[in-house]
Amino acid sequence: MRELSSKTATVATQRVHDLILDYIKEATQGLAKMSINRIRRASIEKDEWDALKTFENVASEQQKMYAKTFCKSTLINYHKKKKNFELVAAHISNDIIPKILPKYDFNLPVDENSLSSEQVQKNKENIHNLSKDFRLKATELYLKIVKEEFEFQKERLQNLIDDFPQDRYEVPSTQIDTNIVVDDDDDDDDEEPLDNRVFTQKPLSQQRQDTINNEKGSELFKKYIVIAHKRAQLEIEREVHFLSERGVQETPVETQESKDLNPALLKLGPPYIPNNPHLAHKRMNNEIEVVVKKINKIFSEHGWVLPKERVVIFMDSLEKILTDCHERYPPAVQIKEINILKKKFEATQTVIRKTDKSKVFHIGKLDDYKVKAQAHMNKTKAYQDLGTTNPLESLVEHTNSFLYGLWFNKHISQRQYEKLKVNREEAELAHLYFLPKAHKPGTPLRPIMSGLKSPTIEISRWLDSLLRPLFDRLAINTTVKNGLQLIQQVEKWSATYLTPATLFVTMDVTDLYTMIPQEGGVTAIKKLMEASSLKQIDGVKKEIILALTRFVITNNYFYLDGSYYKQIRGGAMGSPLTLTIANAYMYFVERPISKWANKTCSLYFRYIDDLFIMSNVHADILKGL
Repeated sequence: MRELSSKTATVATQRVHDLILDYIKEATQGLAKMSINRIRRASIEKDEWDALKTFENVASEQQKMYAKTFCKSTLINYHKKKKNFELVAAHISNDIIPKILPKYDFNLPVDENSLSSEQVQKNKENIHNLSKDFRLKATELYLKIVKEEFEFQKERLQNLIDDFPQDRYEVPSTQIDTNIVVDDDDDDDDEEPLDNRVFTQKPLSQQRQDTINNEKGSELFKKYIVIAHKRAQLEIEREVHFLSERGVQETPVETQESKDLNPALLKLGPPYIPNNPHLAHKRMNNEIEVVVKKINKIFSEHGWVLPKERVVIFMDSLEKILTDCHERYPPAVQIKEINILKKKFEATQTVIRKTDKSKVFHIGKLDDYKVKAQAHMNKTKAYQDLGTTNPLESLVEHTNSFLYGLWFNKHISQRQYEKLKVNREEAELAHLYFLPKAHKPGTPLRPIMSGLKSPTIEISRWLDSLLRPLFDRLAINTTVKNGLQLIQQVEKWSATYLTPATLFVTMDVTDLYTMIPQEGGVTAIKKLMEASSLKQIDGVKKEIILALTRFVITNNYFYLDGSYYKQIRGGAMGSPLTLTIANAYMYFVERPISKWANKTCSLYFRYIDDLFIMSNVHADILKGL
């Protein structure tokens, strides 16, 4: 029996190993396909841009005005209507109701007590068929409308192209230039015949114009239209592909092999949670208690009395419903796969993590993670090893004592004290984990401190809510919140200052959160409040806010691999206040750069630790920054 069991386990382990390799291969192929599609789309967009510029360089003013006034808007409408038509057709082919149509279900009242069961069933079927027919006819009508709109725009665009202005400087083939100067009196046969081209040669400037017009503007515009159609069709195909994935597919026949191990498990992604009745039963009592507390709160707010007997009946009924709901569906087959994967990871010392920005799975070796984590700690020198002494109890006591002193001396209100004080039973020490930066060479690690129940988390959130609006107002001209804002600023600046000699510069601050001096961060917050001319916020004086800021940034403790640590440099990445401190610190550091950018008419913006510059100054000057 032992040999058989061992053999079965070996086969299962090998099967899991093969599935992981298949998943990695398929994911890599998907990434490669996505990259190829992006390159293809970028290539077509470049060809479209080049074709348009070539047309504008060759075309006459009449042709350019005609294309801009009539053809441009019609081309946009044509692509819009074509996309709308093909998307509606794709919706219908995939059994998806278009969003614009109302998902209406007729719900006519049927008194089941006054009809037989057959009549009730028949009437309900008729009502359902009525709803079905309505949706079907509405969809058919909508498809007909969008098709007619598309065909109308198509015909309109074709007519505009057919009526496109003719090219200038075209000489009909039937005309021959006969303006040749001939001396009838000169009949000397000994001289060589004169070259007619000498007498018909046009000025040099006109020769160049004729050379340019060898490429006709009308033909170039047609080429541009063809490329624009390709680009639009590529966008349509992408959206139609997404619709096909959402469509209703027939359920395939499940084989015994697919029941044992489903290779699609990892494809479901990090958010996927398989059904597990055992874990659900553990949480059920807590969830029911939360519901009852909310009901009690609502009753007390209205001054109502909640009957205890009904509460008990309600809790029993809810427990039965939840139990039946979870037991109706047996534990998912994926639970078995997850357990096998866990054993596989433990046996091979493998770590699976979500990546830092792309949020996909990254698989690495535990030893590699430990080496990189230790290298990060040695490099930054931001963490002090406390050994095996747990600082949680003393930190909770210290935090509550500090807050009580502020309340007792009337520096904070009773409401603020109740909000910020620590619940000893719920408090937990933060723990440090690392996310791999798969988008960077060598896959470095980003440290994240998870402290959702840390003793200082509420103080951090409260201070962040007070200070972040100050920074947002102060740094509105030098920072962006997302890529869209940066693109808008680049377009605005480029309209006036962009030249072929414009330089693009990007910079990155290494380990920003751990490299900021803690006292320097407090000083940055002080300058932030002074720049806003504020002596207090929400009734709390500036000195108290600075004291609370210093308390939060100097009391970051966490657990990692059997040891406890204290952060002695920078702030915890994961604490809300740390981002505001880092932004404020960088704002005052970058002020010379922003002033230089204003003086030189350059563009400068920052997103946390990423800096972006566009400038027309010499490269040597930029290096001096």
